[in-house]
Amino acid sequence: MDRIPSFLPATNLVSDVSKKRCGELSSPTGKTPLQECKRQPACVYDRLAVVGVTTCFQGAGRLVDEIGKHNYDAVIQSLKNGNPFRLIGDNINISVGVKHERSNAKGTMYNWFASAILTQKKAFAELSDVPQCLSKDLPLEAFLPTHVDEGRIINDYIVLVSRVAVKHLPQLEFLSELAQKVLPGPCVEDMRRRNLVVALPVLPFNEQKNADVVQILDHYEQYIEEIYQSAEVPLAKVHIGGDQLTRERFSGAKRLRALLSRNACLTEKQRLQHMQPITFELWHAGMNLLSLIFNVLFNEHSYEKGTMNSARIKIGRRTVKKDVQHNYDHNKDFFLTFTSSYII
Repeated sequence: MDRIPSFLPATNLVSDVSKKRCGELSSPTGKTPLQECKRQPACVYDRLAVVGVTTCFQGAGRLVDEIGKHNYDAVIQSLKNGNPFRLIGDNINISVGVKHERSNAKGTMYNWFASAILTQKKAFAELSDVPQCLSKDLPLEAFLPTHVDEGRIINDYIVLVSRVAVKHLPQLEFLSELAQKVLPGPCVEDMRRRNLVVALPVLPFNEQKNADVVQILDHYEQYIEEIYQSAEVPLAKVHIGGDQLTRERFSGAKRLRALLSRNACLTEKQRLQHMQPITFELWHAGMNLLSLIFNVLFNEHSYEKGTMNSARIKIGRRTVKKDVQHNYDHNKDFFLTFTSSYII
């Protein structure tokens, strides 16, 4: 029973991959992350399997192996077809509470790390690694929209508005051709093709600790080596990234390993040399934009007709709050509905 607390965060993390690949799995059955599954003693699985919390130990192991092999095969085949891949990751926080809080029984926050592989249709091999110029030498027009840019933005608005109109108003079906128009931009055809996304095992490491970040990168190096060897392709540098904070921690961990290599004879894998460049991802950009919109336009104490709060009350969206960070999905859906209603 002393191992049960360490198993609780694993049973709280639902594996969407398991439920998609096997629809007969009950909701609580898939509650083990891929990496944590084999860390637990067999007796814990066998006892919890009786009450339906998880599968037996052997069954969980087979499921993990099957899913992992399927995912790796997809990435390997994509690499053989000439499509590079990159690794991204971010922290995942799992809160485990207690029914009756006491001095010796309190809630616990587990800080783990989730990662994924993204295969890319575009390698950007035509771009040079040499900077085109220094940022201080860029003209003002490189940052501010010109008259040409403003005209393109208006044309984009026309296309987006026509899509909403055609979707909700059958009388405007004649705008279908305009609504299906592809917005212009670089690499349009490549970006229209869907990339393969493969979830990696959730690692029980805390990215707030430098030692744990180094272990995360060691796992990345192992993934890279295994995939390239299986694809029988010469080992190359792989692009990795996370949000701005994760990106800085990755770079700091590489610097720590580089300092260690001065006094020790380390291989390229041990020096983490196959992960380059390290960039930050823009997955928080949508939340930042929505937060700005709600800070400017949403007022919980405004009940005038036409305001966002008035519309929220009228259609009964009680889950929409001022705090976008903790209500992102509900706020996003409401904002799209609110905007579409004004267009119509």
